[in-house]
Amino acid sequence: MLLSTSSNQSKALPEPVPPAAPDFGERFSNHTSMIPLLDNFINFQFSKNEFKAKYEECQVLGEGSFGTVYAGIRRSDLTQVAVKHIPKEKVTYMWVRYQNSFYLCVSEVILMAQAAGLLYNSSDENRGIIGLIDVYDLEEEVLIVMERPQKSMDISKYIEQQEGQVTEHKAKSILKQLVDAALLMHNNGIFHQDIKDLNVLVSPEEDSLPIRIIDFGCSDFVKFQPYSEYNGTLSSAPPEVLYGIQNDAELTTVWQIGTLLKELFEHQRHILKGYSFLSQECIHFMNQCLTFDPEQRPGLEKLQCHSWLTGTLCRLRLMVKMCWNIPQSCEAQAFRKAIHNITLHNPKNSLLK
Repeated sequence: MLLSTSSNQSKALPEPVPPAAPDFGERFSNHTSMIPLLDNFINFQFSKNEFKAKYEECQVLGEGSFGTVYAGIRRSDLTQVAVKHIPKEKVTYMWVRYQNSFYLCVSEVILMAQAAGLLYNSSDENRGIIGLIDVYDLEEEVLIVMERPQKSMDISKYIEQQEGQVTEHKAKSILKQLVDAALLMHNNGIFHQDIKDLNVLVSPEEDSLPIRIIDFGCSDFVKFQPYSEYNGTLSSAPPEVLYGIQNDAELTTVWQIGTLLKELFEHQRHILKGYSFLSQECIHFMNQCLTFDPEQRPGLEKLQCHSWLTGTLCRLRLMVKMCWNIPQSCEAQAFRKAIHNITLHNPKNSLLK
């Protein structure tokens, strides 16, 4: 079992260490300490022999600035896994609190686990994040063992598989899941900071094209104040980063989602003639994500309700709820009355579900 709870404390926990006081962001603290206070804890392992006995590694899946990822198999049940090797000199650590003790843990592991909603009981489960299976903190490297969805590939390879001809329908399926996962991730207090084609997996043989966000090597906690530094890929950076202006976590993620959507269509045969082969709603969605002025760029919640992803129903429901809270407006009262008449005759079509 990967996680420990207050009723299930693992023998693999690191030894307690003296407390420190770094600022990891208030979204992930108990409001009295800046060190994250966890409800659940990661079971770190420390034996390379135990890793080799449990897993068999195969070919390289990918390489990045923070490490190399190998395909692997869990020997006991032949489950496919991915194993990320991070050289110790590239590993960053953070202090966390669990059951009134302090531990020094691998930052990427803590951030990835909380993005999935695993470490804090009030968090939202996020199935759009790659699953964490095991962690081995060894003398020369850290090994992160993750799920490997069958026949999955990153978005870049998926575009190649489709010979550059990704349909709008398939792009919409991918983007809807990505926006949902990104919103949950931010609600769980985690800023990925590097959403791009290489960091999103898709399973093309399944009709729903399920996605997983991977690689939390650049991630950070969501902070209330703007960020003065940016650790993601420059080609996916919003203009405010390129101009040396402080950036907002959520609005940076929205821009990166827009660049990924644009990448899905960049290799279309008709691209030289512009984006006329796409629907107006799709183009509007893309333009909203890639709004140059961050103050005019929509947030993730608004993006989630864009008509390209949901149709007009979500937007209409928001209008209804807004009008319900403005009783002094004659227009709002008239709109409320009209909606009441509609739902009275068609209760199954209520906009206030």
